[in-house]
This record gives sequence, C-alpha cells and structure tokens, in this order.
Amino acid sequence: MIPARLGRRQSRQRRFQLPESFLRCLYVPADCTLQPISAPAFLTALFSPAPAPPGPSPSFSLFFSVFFRRKLVWFNNYKKLLSNEFFRLAMKNSLKLILVGVPLLILTALLLSILLAFALKRFPVLRDAFIFPMLVPTAAVVLVWQQFFSSVETALPIYLLFLWKNLGICLILITSALTTINREVYEAARMDGAKPFQQHFRLTVPMIAPSIFFTVLLAIMNSFKIFKESFLYYGSKYPPDHSYTLQFYMNNKFLKFDYQALAASSVLTSLLVLAIVGAGFYLQKRVEY
Repeated sequence: MIPARLGRRQSRQRRFQLPESFLRCLYVPADCTLQPISAPAFLTALFSPAPAPPGPSPSFSLFFSVFFRRKLVWFNNYKKLLSNEFFRLAMKNSLKLILVGVPLLILTALLLSILLAFALKRFPVLRDAFIFPMLVPTAAVVLVWQQFFSSVETALPIYLLFLWKNLGICLILITSALTTINREVYEAARMDGAKPFQQHFRLTVPMIAPSIFFTVLLAIMNSFKIFKESFLYYGSKYPPDHSYTLQFYMNNKFLKFDYQALAASSVLTSLLVLAIVGAGFYLQKRVEY
C-alpha cells in the first residue's frame, strides 16, 4: 500500500512533466538534440565550467536540456539572405510601399485636414466619419475589397487597404496640430495679399512640420504591419509577386523553422527602420521652420 505522502509526490512529478508533443515541437534535428536531465545534473551544468553529462535521476526528472551544436559562420547568413531572390523581392515591394503609399497617405491626410479645419468647419460629422475605418474589422473590409478588386492584378488593393486603415489616425494628428495655429497669422497674410494656397504652403505646412514628421514616421511603421490585410485578401501565405512583402518572407521562414534566415531578415529590417528614422531626424534638424 503506497503511503499518502509518496502518492502526492508522484502526482506532483507527473504534473511538472512536459507533454511529448510540446518537446517534439522544440526539437530541431539538424541543430540540436533533446534529452532529459535531472535536477542535480542541471545545477551542476549551470554552475560548473565543464558541461555535466546528462543522465536520469533515481528520484525524479523534471528538467530538460537542449544542447546546440553552435558554429560561428560570421556573416554567411546575411550573404545568403541578400542573395535570396525572394528576400530581394520582398524588400523591393516593402520599399515601394513606403515610397508610394506613405507620401500618398500623408498628402491625403494633409489636404483633408486643411479642408476640415478651414473650409468645412460647419460639418463636424465629416470629421468623425474618417474615424470609421479604425473601428471596422479588417476581415469585413477585406470581403468588400475582394468584391470590388477581384479582377485587379496589381498591388493597388493593398495600397488602398493601407490608406483605408491609416487615414484616420493621420487625420487626427494633423488636425490637432492645425488647431494650435493662431488665426491672426492668416489674417495678416490675407492683408499682405497672400492667396489661400500660398497661406497653407508658406504658413500652415512649416508651422505643423514637426507633427507631419511624426505622422510620416508612424505611417512608415504601419507600412510594415500590412501583413494581416494582405494575408486575408489573398488567403495564402504566398501572394502574387507584386504583393510579397517582408512580413510574408519572415512568416514563411518561421513556419519552416529557418531561424537563421528569420533572425538575419529581422536584423536587416530593424536596421532599415533605424536608418529611415535617423535620416528623418537629421533632415528635421537641418530644416529651419
């Protein structure tokens, strides 16, 4: 007859054991071997300069160790990544979205903000209408997009989805900056004979330039988050070449357990974002308002 204390100890051991399916997901045949290790051996390996040989403990075995065969390859992963045609295609499409979609988004938000702040002040409902895209679920918008752009074989639907999802927040930021401008500045400009276009080009844009700069950076960050909309629109992890972006590339490498390419592409993407932000701050300091 098993004592109650021993039975409770065995139940606690079974409770702490990891399921076999979970351990199998962590097993990478080419890079590591997975084997059980007891608690004393685990502590010895942790605090000893030499690795302790793993072995089953006579009492319990609660810890598992993953021994990686590490090999320094220097920059070979980056060389393979830069020579990969799919990575170059994804990088080209992502940069194209930044160079085309972001300026179009900022210009649209700027024009609509000026109209709402100066010409359409009597219709505050229109201002609230542009918040609507931020509230609509992406899946519902994608269903509508699929009906209207089913025959389009370009990246236009993805660009329009990008505009639809980010126009509201950009409009809020630029409109809030316009409310801080003193209206006496425009009265003085009108007295000097400045036309409406000259007033906004010479006064409005320079005075809200810091807010526009922040909005541009936010739009660039959001351009790297277009994966969900594109994935739902095409319904596949392999979209057409014109819509294959960095998010698709990294997602596919993650699903294939190619962590070397995934890590290298993540580092290069981070460096790209850092370079864009650094260039933006440099240009902001050089420009005099």
